[in-house]
Amino acid sequence: MPATRTTKPGTDADATTTVIARLRNQLGHAGVMEHPAVRRELRKLDELLLSQLDQAGHKPGRHRSQVGLTEG
Repeated sequence: MPATRTTKPGTDADATTTVIARLRNQLGHAGVMEHPAVRRELRKLDELLLSQLDQAGHKPGRHRSQVGLTEG
């Protein structure tokens, strides 16, 4: 039987916000974003975010344009 969630509303959002802030900090370290494994995981994250935002009806602006992006 699956475990039931007993977290308070907002707890997952708070935890996710903390993880994202830590990730942004970590990515700021010199050369980290150039590592092939990091770039691969960032592409996966980008695809997930775009998929989730598309499902929510979000229309990305020009800053999300895929024009000119190359595989790293």
